[in-house]
Amino acid sequence: MRHTPEPRSDILVMVMRKHVGALVAMILAIAIGACLARYGARGASSPSGSASPISTIAADASASQSSIAQPTAATFTLLTFNIFVGNRDLGAVVDLLRRADATIVCLQETIPASQALLRRELSNMYPAMEFAVGRVGNGPGFLAKQPLETGRYVASVEGYNGFYFAKLKIAGRMLQVVNAHLHPTVPTGGIRGLFRGWGASEAVRLSEIAQFDAALDSTIPAVLAGDLNTLSSSRSYQELLERGFVDDAAATAESTFHGLPIGVRIDFVMQRGPLRLISSRVITPSSSDHNPVLATFAWR
Repeated sequence: MRHTPEPRSDILVMVMRKHVGALVAMILAIAIGACLARYGARGASSPSGSASPISTIAADASASQSSIAQPTAATFTLLTFNIFVGNRDLGAVVDLLRRADATIVCLQETIPASQALLRRELSNMYPAMEFAVGRVGNGPGFLAKQPLETGRYVASVEGYNGFYFAKLKIAGRMLQVVNAHLHPTVPTGGIRGLFRGWGASEAVRLSEIAQFDAALDSTIPAVLAGDLNTLSSSRSYQELLERGFVDDAAATAESTFHGLPIGVRIDFVMQRGPLRLISSRVITPSSSDHNPVLATFAWR
């Protein structure tokens, strides 16, 4: 029998004492996201032949939002974005990716319709473009400006989603990236059920961390990016730190999931090895229930 750890998050305890309603909304919203990930692809509308209007990107946004600074030749950028399986404004996703102009893009919750649109609109920008559809009807997308040395999708053994592993050369040095979409929290009903669901889902996420870490090459620097469906106070987050991943953006990080009455940071970009984070920021607004994270790295 698999041991299910008790939820020991200080943030969860604090919110439970002061904001019970917000906690319920947070867990339920993440659970709804899991249901959408499993079933939403069936009801998602396919984009039209032309990209939809980019109305969700505000024309009068601040300079930091409307103009994304480009890195120098000695650095590279990586963007992670859960585009939402039921997103009905995929044109806004395309526009955001064009403006961000990241070296590497890790997407989650892509489906055949969104994959086709991204290939049609961005293949010139990203000659390396790989997608997968997992057991719940959606999957990761990996876009890169450099050719891939290797790339493969691996389904999660215990969770709903899976991982895309890629190796590529950046500035003449080998880098490996894992695009991860960890298991969502699934409550079982009632306040006690919320905590049981959190504990059970954390156990799955811990198993997924062990699974993808075992598949990484320990001799090559790595970047972990994606929707990790957990909080920075959780046991699974601590497990990532213990395995050598660094979250240099933690001190200034913003919330990334905005489908809740309170902000939640569940999308991360972390590194391991001789890499230095120069900057990291959340891009808003977006047409998804997540906002993308754009990180700039340099080799040490």
